[in-house]
Amino acid sequence: IKMTSATSKIKGNIYVNSGATLIFDTTGTVSFAGTSDQSVTVNGTLLSTSNQTLNLNNSAGLSLNNNISLGGSLSITNGLLKVKGNTLTVDGNLTIAAPDNTKMVVLDDGTNLGTLKLKVSTNTGYTFPVGDTRSGANFTPATITFTGTTFTSAYLSLMMNAQKESHNTSSVDYIGRNWTFTPTGLSTLGYTVSLKYTDADVNGTESNIWFAKYDGSWALLNQPDFNTNTFTSTATLTSFSTFTGGEQGVLPVRLASLTSSVDRRNITLSWSTSSETNNSGFDVERKNVNDNSWVKTGFVSGNGTTGNLSNYSFTDRGLNTGKYKYRLKQIDYNGNYEYFELNGFAEVGVPDKYNISQNYPNPFNPVTKIDLDIPYDSKVSMKLYDITGREIKNLIGTDMKAGYYTHLLDASSLSSGVYFYRVVMNSGKGNFVTSKKMMLLK
Repeated sequence: IKMTSATSKIKGNIYVNSGATLIFDTTGTVSFAGTSDQSVTVNGTLLSTSNQTLNLNNSAGLSLNNNISLGGSLSITNGLLKVKGNTLTVDGNLTIAAPDNTKMVVLDDGTNLGTLKLKVSTNTGYTFPVGDTRSGANFTPATITFTGTTFTSAYLSLMMNAQKESHNTSSVDYIGRNWTFTPTGLSTLGYTVSLKYTDADVNGTESNIWFAKYDGSWALLNQPDFNTNTFTSTATLTSFSTFTGGEQGVLPVRLASLTSSVDRRNITLSWSTSSETNNSGFDVERKNVNDNSWVKTGFVSGNGTTGNLSNYSFTDRGLNTGKYKYRLKQIDYNGNYEYFELNGFAEVGVPDKYNISQNYPNPFNPVTKIDLDIPYDSKVSMKLYDITGREIKNLIGTDMKAGYYTHLLDASSLSSGVYFYRVVMNSGKGNFVTSKKMMLLK
């Protein structure tokens, strides 16, 4: 279907066959206007470029009969856009002037749960102007604000259900609404979230309700603003899943401080709690600032239940040069947990002189480690010799940046005996040569 006018108005249904696209020769708008409920069925792309707009200006609304992708933008000036269990994908802007119960995207109509999928590309805020018509029309928007996220042809999808979340075991105090976000094309993820609920969503005593994030188990977040019915995360989150509100259960700990210190290639975390309830302990998790996933590096036992100040520390040893982020995963005896993230990062710098460690363990079978301290960019050679002086393996032979390194030697193919490793490091600012003895016992 080829439309050459600046504005093309459609009254009634529109059907586009599979693989087809509505095309505009000039900047234009497809408008659905009127006073009766209309529907649209598209098996291809409804709008193909970003300067084209689908506009809904129909008091009775518009229903989607299947999944629809808008290569352009979506504008709603009047009426409800009912997704009807389908997925609506918007590549361009989604604009609603003063969105409310009469102007929004309906994801839950009481029978079907639809999905709104927005293209995301920058570290800024994206609002999903969504609601439900399960019991009257309720506008409950969700906003995601990205911070430090990398985007690669990225989209973020939202499915919202105006009912109690199936994993929510709260029996008295809870929110009868949940939001599930699904990302694609996002890495180095960081964001905050803001979610709106209604008075009718509240079951029990609102002041007892806490928001939480479900990702296989519940992670307690914080309480909403009861005056505005809005939950806003106070900490930066690093994964997407389902959000809802419920009973606090047992608040694990109140963290008073979390700091870090660096000694050569070791990072020590220190933290204090002002009180603890049912606290089993803390998983210590680390990631390089350029990585996406967290790695558990240790566990520190908690003090159960106490109203006194408690101090803790954990040292992460033998790190390579780089910048690291840390967080504590506090776990109570019931399996509930909460995250506390270190503000900023801890950095392992470069050594001030050449040094090669004695391998450890020693004797070993069959794997051992050797630490290298390289103060300048250097050409590094490390070779393994047997007791007669015969070269067995060339372990390292390359240019290496200044920093701390650990070499893992697997001697599973060698026989028991005494071996020597010789290291030569050369740079424009200095040279270093050393040899050390190791023993392999099988």
